[in-house]
Amino acid sequence: MRHEPHTVIYALICFVFIIMSGAMFRLYREELNTKHMISEGFMQMKEDTRSYIKDIVLDKIVMKDGKMSIQRNGSITNMDKEMILLDETKVMTNGTIQRKNGTKMTLKNGEAIDMNGQILSR
Repeated sequence: MRHEPHTVIYALICFVFIIMSGAMFRLYREELNTKHMISEGFMQMKEDTRSYIKDIVLDKIVMKDGKMSIQRNGSITNMDKEMILLDETKVMTNGTIQRKNGTKMTLKNGEAIDMNGQILSR
């Protein structure tokens, strides 16, 4: 039984097409799985960051009756040493604030500064 040359070529092309289709489908599924894993990881990181930022926003340094105190997680402690905030602002125990660019100011009674360097008035 003899096959025509074009029949053999056609069968070979179909075979290669089926193999390539299977390989492409497998790569596509792996890519989808990887994207899903990355997406889940980013969502978790985003949620962790939100939680961290929420905690930081509640923290602040306050000038009250001529003394500096730190309000962190609902508790208040005396500020006994210089602090550097997230924006690289230095806060001294006497209420002096020095920005990254060298600008200085002093907190007045009742004023506060958050951990991002934002001045909060009464």
